[in-house]
Amino acid sequence: MIYKLKEHIEGSVDILNYAALDYKYHQTTSKRNKFVDIKFIDGHRARVSINKNGERKHYSVDSKYSIFSPVSLYILFMNNDAKIEKEYYRYVIVGHSLYRVDIKNLGQTTINLDKLKRKKGLKRVIKIEFTFNKLNKNGTLKKNNKVKKLDVWISCSDPKIPVLIESQHILGVFSARLQSITF
Repeated sequence: MIYKLKEHIEGSVDILNYAALDYKYHQTTSKRNKFVDIKFIDGHRARVSINKNGERKHYSVDSKYSIFSPVSLYILFMNNDAKIEKEYYRYVIVGHSLYRVDIKNLGQTTINLDKLKRKKGLKRVIKIEFTFNKLNKNGTLKKNNKVKKLDVWISCSDPKIPVLIESQHILGVFSARLQSITF
């Protein structure tokens, strides 16, 4: 059985104010199309639009916690304030659900981003581990069993941006490399 999955993710982040502006996600499989569009109103509210196979739904997410997009999680590491091995957490909107993401800085390492593993692909990075816990309406946390762990490698040099993402998912391991960035 062949399962094809195509995903496209975009996000805008206000780096000066450490805030998420918007987040767009498009997933295509052989059986469905899913579009998610999130507009962040302020640090505690967001509007979510989901179009799944032509069926549209709109939600508002309000939280007493500051909320972020998945793309903006790396902001915590932009000015080197995150201590190695210390755990942090942020509240993140994924679809129409709110997740508490546990974040752990695993320290600096060197990776090779060149597909042929040539020396020119060596890059000094900070490795970060994310664990997702769904926040239920009653305020309790439920571990997400589909996404076991998400590792992100952020460049040590400015601008500090994610260059590689790897997710251990129920289906296997997914990897994503940065293709382009616009300032």
